[in-house]
Order: sequence, then C-alpha cells, then structure tokens
Amino acid sequence: MKKFWPLLGVVLIMISGYFTFNYSKGACAYRYTYAYNHKQVDKLYSYYDSGGAIKQFDKAEVIDFLKEETRKKDKIKARELNMVRDKKTKKCFVEFPYKLENINVLAPVGSDIYVNNKRVVKGVRARGVEIKNLLPGNHVVTIEYYNNMQQPFVKQINIPGENLVESPYPTHDILVSAPPGTWVTIGHTKKQSKNEEIVFNNMLAGQYDLQLFMEDQKIQVFSQKTQIDDGNTSLNLEKVGGNQKIKDELQNFFSEFNKDYRQGIIDKNTDFLHKYTTTNINENIISDFKMWYLDNKEIVAASSLMEVRDIHPVSGNSIKVSVLETVYLTNKEKDSQDNDKDQEYRVVIEWDYTMLRSDSTWQIVNREILQSIVAHKDEEGNWIKY
Repeated sequence: MKKFWPLLGVVLIMISGYFTFNYSKGACAYRYTYAYNHKQVDKLYSYYDSGGAIKQFDKAEVIDFLKEETRKKDKIKARELNMVRDKKTKKCFVEFPYKLENINVLAPVGSDIYVNNKRVVKGVRARGVEIKNLLPGNHVVTIEYYNNMQQPFVKQINIPGENLVESPYPTHDILVSAPPGTWVTIGHTKKQSKNEEIVFNNMLAGQYDLQLFMEDQKIQVFSQKTQIDDGNTSLNLEKVGGNQKIKDELQNFFSEFNKDYRQGIIDKNTDFLHKYTTTNINENIISDFKMWYLDNKEIVAASSLMEVRDIHPVSGNSIKVSVLETVYLTNKEKDSQDNDKDQEYRVVIEWDYTMLRSDSTWQIVNREILQSIVAHKDEEGNWIKY
C-alpha cells in the first residue's frame, strides 16, 4: 500500500501535465512561439484553430506561407497571439494571426482566372470579379481568355500593397436584337431577350459561337460563328432561319399532319384537326379545309405533300413556318353530256404557319395563305391553271 501512493502521485502529475499542456492558453501560446522561433512550420500548422480562417486553405499553401513569414520575421512573443478554446474538446488553439485580403480582377467575359496556378474563377460573367480571402504576400494572377483569343495575361502582385489586376486588352459592349423570350448565347454567356434587345457587356474582340434558343433554353434553333470587333458591335437575330435540326423536327410534324390531312379529305372528316391545333384556330382551319376539299365535292382519290421551307422564331415558344402544300384530287363530276367523269385537280398553297411549342409538342396556332394555285388536267393530260 505504501508503494501505491507515490505511483498515484506520479500518475496525477502526468495527467495534470497533459491537461496543462493541451488545455492551458499559456502553454499553447508557449508551444506556438517556440515552434515559430525555431522555424518548425509543420508544428505551427497543427496549433491553429481548424475551425477558423485556415480551413479554406490547403495545408501545403499555409506551410509555404509560414516558411516565408518565419524567414522575414525571426522572433515573435506569446502576447502577440490570440487564443481560442474549442467548444467541444475544450482544448486551446492559436487563432490564425494573419489578416486575409481581397483583390479585384478586371477581365473580359468568358475568361478564367488563376491565382498561383489554381483556378479561382471559371468563365467571368461581369466586368469586375472580387477574389476573397487570400493570404498576404506574393501571388501570381493569370487571366486566360475565352477560346485563347489572346495570350494569357500574367501579373505578380504583393498584397496587401496591391489589390487590383486589370486585363490590358480592349473590350466591347454588344447589342443583340432577338425575338422576345428567346435565349441568346455568345461564347459562354447566355441571356434572355425580354424586350427584344440584350446587351452583352465586356466582350473581347474575336470570333464567338452565336446561338439562339427557344422554350427555356431547351431548343436550339440557330447557330453560327460571329466576329466581334470595332466594326461589329450589334447583331440582329429577329429574322434568322431555323437550323437543320429544328427544320427536321417540324418536317416530321407536318409529315404526320399530312397523312391525316390526306385521309381526312378521303373520309370527309375534320375531327383529326383537333389533334394538331390549339382551340382558338379550330373553327378557321376546319372552315378552310371544308372550303378547299369537302364542300360541293365528291373526292374519290387524294394524295398530298407538305414541305417545310422557311423557319424563324418569333418568341420564346413560337415559330413561323412557311409550308408548301401540294394536293392532287380526283373528283367525280358530270361532263357536258351529263356523263360521269373523274376530273383531276392540283391545288398548291403556300401557308405561313405560326407554331406553338408546349410540353415538347408542336401545335398550330394560326396560319395565313401567302399564295395559291389551282389547276385541272385536260383531256390531253396538260395542267390548266384556273
């Protein structure tokens, strides 16, 4: 029993020393100053409050920074430090003693910005970009331009003494006219046309991909390369033609429409039209269909073709489509001697359709006749225009 008490005393002293070493602010400050003054930068990093400013940096970044700091300043004193206690563990740590700095980088839209070879901004969207929470000291800022239009601009700065980096190349503001509700993309920048005009600010001179989208950016209807420079700072997309993909999609629509159209002529039935049209046009299109192909006619055979021609968007979800409709009809009639005969006709109509895109499907909103030609075949087989 006599041997137990001295051993217990040693254990208590060890426990007391452990708690003093890890939980006493004074002891923690002493450890930190000792490591700093002896250039033990790895240990310095472990003494910092991990929940503070240091958490946003890689360990290697901080250690490199500390190497430079301990080189510039030989000695520090414990009273220069602020200490914090972890709420959960109750251990003491050193509050990161260096003030983080912000810098502003002025770069053209679409640029990528790097600080010390680490990308911090992908695709600049505006003129000024604030880069926050940089360690004091020397930093290399690099601006890489959209599509490599210029050689990267590199500048070394020392903060907090310098806090501005500006690209040396001139930029342009681009005015784009586009159908309301459509989306326009120049390079990496996409904007919606709300009042038929959009301004793209801070664009570097050069060649960009220009695209026009409908239906909340889902349907690309136009694309081409465009040059931006002193002589070309405005673009008009009000009457651009649709690309091949949207033309193919609309041709598929009118091919299906044409099949039912032809069958409707033969069956003398207009019910199919409701499938392809919005409510407000049903009466008009039904009336047109009856006038052209049903009223006072006895059609015994019909063939037809609908060919999509010009296309251009008129809003974010509607488009104008020029369609050439060609219909061949065989109508049962009486000749001059009151005998039955099969008379052949050819009807050619160029329509201007307004199409609405809704829930991934197209519907006819309106249509107007641009021109029409009706001809009949004579006994020699010639087409005679009325």
